[in-house]
Amino acid sequence: MVAAVGAVAHLAVVLRVFRGPASPEPGAWLAVLGYLVAIVGLTFGPKRASTA
Repeated sequence: MVAAVGAVAHLAVVLRVFRGPASPEPGAWLAVLGYLVAIVGLTFGPKRASTA
């Protein structure tokens, strides 16, 4: 959940700061991609074996 909030906040800042003729650096978009990878990893990551 925290990664999702961070991704949305970062994306909003990138879009607001670079509105107009300036283009964002690749690192700004890589950070958004990193958040998305973290969200997918947290959601579909390895499952723990049950100790039955």
